[in-house]
Amino acid sequence: WAEQDMQAARAWALAKPAGEQRDRLLQRIAIAESAANPADAARLISEQMSPGPTQNEAAISVIYQWAQTDATAAMAWAESFPAGDLRDRAIKEVKNVSAYAAAAAAGNPPTN
Repeated sequence: WAEQDMQAARAWALAKPAGEQRDRLLQRIAIAESAANPADAARLISEQMSPGPTQNEAAISVIYQWAQTDATAAMAWAESFPAGDLRDRAIKEVKNVSAYAAAAAAGNPPTN
C-alpha cells in the first residue's frame, strides 16, 4: 500500500496510538519510501518513531537503501547520529555499500 499511496499510508500509520505497533508500521513505510525519497524516510524515522530497536533497524534499512543512490547524503545522516553502536553501525553500512559499488563498477564485485 505504501508503494502505491505513500501519503495515505503515512497518515494512516501516524493516526495510530504511539507504541511498538505504530513504530513497526512506520518502519515498513519508511523502508518503502526510502526507494524513492530516502531523505523523507529518514525524517519519518527521526521525527515520528520512538527511540529503540525498531527505530534503529529502520534507520539501518534506510541507510542501506540511501547509500546505494547517494552515499554522501547517507553518510551525512549516519554521522549525525549520537555517538554509539548505532552510529558506528550506520557508518560501517555506508562504507560497505560504497565499497561494494566501487568493486562492482571496476568489474570485481565481492563474492560471499
